[in-house]
Amino acid sequence: MGSIKDATQISIPAYKSIVEDFLNSASFKLPKWAKEPIFDQEVIDVCLAQDLQLCTERLEGIAKVGIAAAKWFYPSHSREAQLAIAKFTALSVIVDDLGESILEGLQNYRMRMLLRQPLGVKVIQSLFDSVLDIGEYFGSFETDMVFKATMEYLSASLVEIENPGMLRPLRCTPGFNGYFRVKTGISEAYALFIFPESVLSSPHAQLPLIPDLMAFINNTNDIMSFYKESIVGEERDNCIHLHARANDLMVQEALMNFQRSTLKYLGRIKEFLISNESLRKPVEKFIQGYLAFHFATPRYRLGELRLPSFAEP
Repeated sequence: MGSIKDATQISIPAYKSIVEDFLNSASFKLPKWAKEPIFDQEVIDVCLAQDLQLCTERLEGIAKVGIAAAKWFYPSHSREAQLAIAKFTALSVIVDDLGESILEGLQNYRMRMLLRQPLGVKVIQSLFDSVLDIGEYFGSFETDMVFKATMEYLSASLVEIENPGMLRPLRCTPGFNGYFRVKTGISEAYALFIFPESVLSSPHAQLPLIPDLMAFINNTNDIMSFYKESIVGEERDNCIHLHARANDLMVQEALMNFQRSTLKYLGRIKEFLISNESLRKPVEKFIQGYLAFHFATPRYRLGELRLPSFAEP
């Protein structure tokens, strides 16, 4: 392998240019959604009920991530389906934020589940309870896949905690980055959430779209979270950096690779929808909402870049 280039260097103007070009190429227009205080409080109450040693302000901030995801991604879903997804998202973020402090729970939840015992950590139990709620609005296969994705997420989180900085793809193992990203990103769940049973003209009509939707979800998050993680932050083991190291690229080249591949997935999704009109509106709303979530949510700090407003006329 040749000498590895410095994969950590990209200027803020260069990153801003990549993100702005990406959003323009994806025909992004910032949609609107109205706040609903009662809805918000229900999600906040779930987070506060987890018996955690986290301050109220932090838990309320996590709840707002779940609320924004449900409202941005799935604007036409029923209030009940949105609420189930918001709770699932907020609880997932709590697990991610707690990390090592719930190590024993991550190590033993599967055994306890199979032995029909309480899972030991309230937030992990609540996360699986939220999957049960989600099953009220989605088909059996789809709910099974959300259950599987939740287990993958918890187990991959444990692997990351126990092996910090060790999980890196090599030139001879290029598929590892994408493989493990699916485990940590819960992207299959969020792709399937686009399609409650009420929007499907026939069972499982959406399944051919799921792989490209998952890739779009993961890549978009990698591109648009890079600023907070690796420009103002110091993370060097995210997917962009790992892709750069494995392929002897500068980080700017890696970001542009992700941008091109994401637009390719988006093109294929749109091509599929030409002959599947019943799925078009929920998918298009999800794509715009997913971009909007990253663009507008304070968690990603993209407001600091002073990007165009992308407001709908």
